[in-house]
Amino acid sequence: YEDMHVLPGPRLEPWHSVPLRPSGAVMLSALPPALRIAMLQFHDGSALELLSSTKAALRSLSGVQNVEPTIHEVRLYFTQVKALRNTEMGKWLAQHVVADFATLKAMFQDLQDGQMSMEEVGKVWLPKEARGLEDAEIVICSEPMWLCPYIRPRRTSAMLGVLHMALLNEFPTTP
Repeated sequence: YEDMHVLPGPRLEPWHSVPLRPSGAVMLSALPPALRIAMLQFHDGSALELLSSTKAALRSLSGVQNVEPTIHEVRLYFTQVKALRNTEMGKWLAQHVVADFATLKAMFQDLQDGQMSMEEVGKVWLPKEARGLEDAEIVICSEPMWLCPYIRPRRTSAMLGVLHMALLNEFPTTP
């Protein structure tokens, strides 16, 4: 099988050389100098990691000649501040949580109980509970990853999807 279906070797191109522009989306070079970032991420440590990576990418994109964009506002959705709860960064994260994890958990229970459909999640629940996703210049969609397809149609600017544990821990196995 391996001889008949040879896998190509890895291509290690720099991330900035690959065009990532979805149809109609604004590229990062066209972003205003003061940015609003929205992030879907369950875990406090991962949220900080993703924010740090985003800041590094923005510094890299702005280059030496341009003014580095500043992050005006950070909005976190469904982030549980647990591991970092009693630290300065944990307090900072907690102040930036717009929709807490309990809100997501209640929606998930409504889905399981048949009180809500997946269509209602995307059309009604998400716009109501996760306000601010539409006007953020950058959306980082990580966990819960399955909400990302509901967010993308309403976006006209950059949206990044980050997969790490998202697909492993969101859906329980069935016996």
